[in-house]
Amino acid sequence: MIFPSLHSARPDLYIVETPFQLLCAYEAIVYFRRPFKLCLRYSGVGRNDLQLQRLADELDLRPDCSLLIRKHRWQDFLKSAPKYLLLAARSYENVFIGSYYSNVLQVLSRLFRKNQLVLLDDGVATFLVQDELQTKRRPTALYTIFDIPPFGGQNITKNKFSALRRRYSISKRDSIIFIGQELFSSESISQEAYIKFISELASSICSSLVYIAHRAEPLDVIERVEQIPNVTVVHPPMGIELFFLKEAWQPSTVISICSTAIFSLSALFPETRIQVLQPDEFDPTKFSHWPLIKRALLTLSNVEFQRVNDLHDPSQKVAF
Repeated sequence: MIFPSLHSARPDLYIVETPFQLLCAYEAIVYFRRPFKLCLRYSGVGRNDLQLQRLADELDLRPDCSLLIRKHRWQDFLKSAPKYLLLAARSYENVFIGSYYSNVLQVLSRLFRKNQLVLLDDGVATFLVQDELQTKRRPTALYTIFDIPPFGGQNITKNKFSALRRRYSISKRDSIIFIGQELFSSESISQEAYIKFISELASSICSSLVYIAHRAEPLDVIERVEQIPNVTVVHPPMGIELFFLKEAWQPSTVISICSTAIFSLSALFPETRIQVLQPDEFDPTKFSHWPLIKRALLTLSNVEFQRVNDLHDPSQKVAF
């Protein structure tokens, strides 16, 4: 049975590999109020591992198992196997998995029964996951920030980030935030077009633009963004959600092209105005789940799509 009585003697197990997944795990830990074990998988990619470690420390979450398993380095599995098998040998009520599409987490989860598994959010890929689960008639439980209807006996619990809002006191600041993204590996936009877009955006707004760098963005792109007038680049030491909470900072406006953070920040800060603004050169068809993302974005009361043409006349300042 998924999500049994709170009086169950068996703990839950959480296996995550990104800061956002760990935030969702923290919410589930507080929400379900059961004993738990936490396993962190480090990937050796960019600043992800450092942010994951700092986030665990900030939330007072002590991992019971930390695994360094790099992409295409299967020898890392052999080194990590003894301590992971020791953790997996215990009996668990539910096993929360951070990513359905992670090959590493898929391998780690195979030691458990399918009816034990609960999927946390893996960004907007959650929509693709649900579509695949429904096609395969596999009603795996979800703990998600998204409004997704269940099917065939599937158990879906809504994550409202209530625990994080209770933990931190925040105040609204008159600031315009842009959420940086790594869009180049997907070839949805070129680096030149991206820099041009940020430059036009910065010159079109009434106040300075705070650019939140993504942990996976190329350093040469960040360096070019830093040279744009009216732009201040911030490197959050942890996930963007916790960064704003810890800084007691609720921005007045958030702008993004196509980021998972839109959903989480919309839930955390319902009074913040969130703009989805896409460059003319951006090709959303590179993301197979973009139609689902857009449909979901349109259901959020504080999210709207802004006309990118408004940026092309620098003399017309936009107070987003």
